[in-house]
Amino acid sequence: MHMYNYNEDFITVSDRLSFSFDEMDELYSCIEEILNHDKWKEMTTCKHHLDSKAIHLLEVCCVSWRKAKKIKNCDASSVAIGALLHDFFFYDWQKEKVNLETLSIKRKIYTPKMHGFLHPLIAFDNAHKFFPHLINKKIEDIIIKHMWPLTINPPRCREAWIVCMADKRCSLNVLKSPKELPKYLGIPIKNNS
Repeated sequence: MHMYNYNEDFITVSDRLSFSFDEMDELYSCIEEILNHDKWKEMTTCKHHLDSKAIHLLEVCCVSWRKAKKIKNCDASSVAIGALLHDFFFYDWQKEKVNLETLSIKRKIYTPKMHGFLHPLIAFDNAHKFFPHLINKKIEDIIIKHMWPLTINPPRCREAWIVCMADKRCSLNVLKSPKELPKYLGIPIKNNS
């Protein structure tokens, strides 16, 4: 019997990935605080790729955490937290501009066309604002570098590489054709038709 009252999205994703109850309990113990936070509820109502942002974040979290558990001396807890917070922003990036003046990131010019480049900084700012006690150097690297190579500087730790690759794997699963890739990266492509 499991120890937790799991959230519905966590059950959906862990079932999809055939997690055992032991895996579910172990992972949930790392991320329970985030999933029970009021700000997490905003992730459940925001569309992201083909599902809610909550589903995407949980998929990346589960895939990353499972991979990290197989690697000796890998910080699977930081992987889980960083993966769960890597897209922790509260706006529809395809429709809205975000007010960067309310954030502590340096770049203050923003359009939705720059989302692929800036949202890691916005997500980190939010993660640090709501969960400062959970953030460490590995989690910072995970969140800020998950969009590499768009972010230019590659991840510095293996935990960040794991999440970076898992995010790409989970995101690419929703593409209907390679032509959609720029849209999912937040890169504007002129339509010549």
